[in-house]
Amino acid sequence: MAAIDHRKTLKHLYAPSAKAAALVEVPPLRFLMIDGRGDPNTAPDYPVAVSALFTLAYTLTFALKRELGLDYAVMPLEGLWWAEDMGQFRLGQRDVWQWTMLIAQPEEVTAERLAAVGEAARKKVDAIRPRAGPAGGVPRGAMRPGAASRPLRRRGADD
Repeated sequence: MAAIDHRKTLKHLYAPSAKAAALVEVPPLRFLMIDGRGDPNTAPDYPVAVSALFTLAYTLTFALKRELGLDYAVMPLEGLWWAEDMGQFRLGQRDVWQWTMLIAQPEEVTAERLAAVGEAARKKVDAIRPRAGPAGGVPRGAMRPGAASRPLRRRGADD
């Protein structure tokens, strides 16, 4: 079976134009998600959260390939960023930032599969501490479909 690359099937979302911002229609998607706060460059929870997400995403990928013969590429890391006071966000006061980091998942990732691989993923990374949720604080969720902007980004994250 050929590998499925959802970045290609969802190219309008994951391969933005380098020339123009765009409005896109986002279909229903499922994600592994983890919440945190603080400057992603200095907050100790940020690298732990990202590591937990990728560990779980790859563990799920291998489990689905073994169980269902489904071969798919792990999606890229995505993030939602905000602050309770958006004025602080606009001023770049990253210590008060809040974030949700996400990795899109295929529909075959069910709550049962997530619970089953959660313990295996937790054992793979000592830094994943048991928290609320079935997989070291990484819940499975869905984002609402609908219109969204796909901004044009030419600078680094610190700009």
